[in-house]
Amino acid sequence: MSNVHHGPYIDTSEHELSQYDKQAIALSEILRRQSILTTDEVRRTIEDFNTPYDPYFENRIRALIAICVEKNVLVQSEIQEQIDTMQIPEHSTYENAVRAFASLLVAKNITSYQEIQDQVSTNEKRTHALGASVVAKAWLDIDYKNRLLSDARSAISEMGIALEEHVEFRIVENTPTLHHVVVCTLCSCYPRALLGEPPEWYKSMVYRQRVVAEPRQVLLEMGLPLDEQVKLRVVDSTADVRYLVIPKIPEGVESLSEDQAAKLVTRDSMIGVSHAMPVA
Repeated sequence: MSNVHHGPYIDTSEHELSQYDKQAIALSEILRRQSILTTDEVRRTIEDFNTPYDPYFENRIRALIAICVEKNVLVQSEIQEQIDTMQIPEHSTYENAVRAFASLLVAKNITSYQEIQDQVSTNEKRTHALGASVVAKAWLDIDYKNRLLSDARSAISEMGIALEEHVEFRIVENTPTLHHVVVCTLCSCYPRALLGEPPEWYKSMVYRQRVVAEPRQVLLEMGLPLDEQVKLRVVDSTADVRYLVIPKIPEGVESLSEDQAAKLVTRDSMIGVSHAMPVA
């Protein structure tokens, strides 16, 4: 099989989150925690805009504002007034919208700047290292792996990792004969508590459409050729279910400590678009 792009190119370059992106994520989590909105409502609102290819965070903040207006938390006119009052000319429309939206939520005692910053700080501590520690323990402790596969939430909690209460966590295992790859076809549902914020390509419409239609080709383009004999299964995250992949165990990993083994586990291998790194 040649490494030819059969569909639109999936841009896998990494993009660092701006302070406004981090605030948009924090505001979304705060509003969900207060039951002002749900993940499905955000997805539905973005779909109503019919702008799926617009930048992810621009769509996200636009949806948060629209839902707050729909639920009479805010009034549309006051949002524009706040943007006009607070705008910094050299900032983008999106950046000014985040600033104005946050300030209105604070003014209405829905949140506080301290709560927003605390949520940003909490989110920054969520990295793929947490998921890697779970995978490493599963590689080296068969009893733990069995508990993880049968009751993910309970087994992960043994590691002292806090999971979102409103979602179910499922673990799937890659083997020499079966490979799983994760997607969220509806929006960008992702095990953030274990992997941190998803990469841009995972949230893109191009990845979400193509990995379902031609998963083997997409993996090839992303640097993971799979033998035809390997069964390939695409698993779809939802607002209620998150998946984590246990990558195929590298040869020789049993000679390592859990900390050493965890260093072989990459974010992408826990999504299923790559293998774990080999033992040196």
